[in-house]
Amino acid sequence: MQGIYLHIPFCRQACRYCDFFFSVSLRYVDDYVENLIREIELIAGQRRRTEVETLYLGGGTPSVLSDQHLEKIVEAVHKHYTFREGAEWTIECNPDDLSPVYLKQLRNKGFNRISIGIQSFHEKDLELMRRSHTSIQAEQSVRDAAAGGFENITMDLIYGIPGQSLREWEDNIEKALALPVSHISAYHLTFEPGTVFDHWRKKGRLLPVHEEESVSQFRLLRERLPDRGFDHYEISNFALQGNMSAHNLLYWSGKSYTGFGPSAHSYDGT
Repeated sequence: MQGIYLHIPFCRQACRYCDFFFSVSLRYVDDYVENLIREIELIAGQRRRTEVETLYLGGGTPSVLSDQHLEKIVEAVHKHYTFREGAEWTIECNPDDLSPVYLKQLRNKGFNRISIGIQSFHEKDLELMRRSHTSIQAEQSVRDAAAGGFENITMDLIYGIPGQSLREWEDNIEKALALPVSHISAYHLTFEPGTVFDHWRKKGRLLPVHEEESVSQFRLLRERLPDRGFDHYEISNFALQGNMSAHNLLYWSGKSYTGFGPSAHSYDGT
């Protein structure tokens, strides 16, 4: 097995576009962590012990976990799995969770790659999507992560947001490039069934952007990032040399990985 994925299905609030498996009932986090550890122990006993190349905490919002929660999870993972030297450890975080103290705790736990869910640097976009952070927190979180010792920082951006002009999208790209990031993931907004945005679409309250707008924004993305040294190595991902997501590449190259937690899946490589 080359990769481990841990799903942390908790968020402080629900974004209007998200259809991932999550809960805003944070009172269940303690119980969840204990049961996640039990699953790690159970599955580890069924697998041949091999060196692991990547660990990825996704969600949800893994940064809702306390230092104590992370300590328990990391201890369980180390107890049952062996990691190769220099293994990539990624954790997804929201900007408003990333205090200097928390960032230091993440580094002390062994995380060497941080994925920050910024989505946009414009307040109106953040409010429309019901993100929990502000544009100021978005920029500061990246600077704090770099100051805290993270050299491999990736951020998520969303384009195709209703009401977002091409100039505003260009501004998002330029602000991202001005920050110390080595990887950028840019996703087109979709109206997934069961989400608030999908409900609003059916009511005529909010409509997806026209295809021409989507194409223009994607073309701008394809032009600007490679010009600044970012290799477009996946449809939604761009990386500076040496900073492609090892965990993502593991998926595409058909290597084995094990997923823990609700909605996580596994692949044995065959």
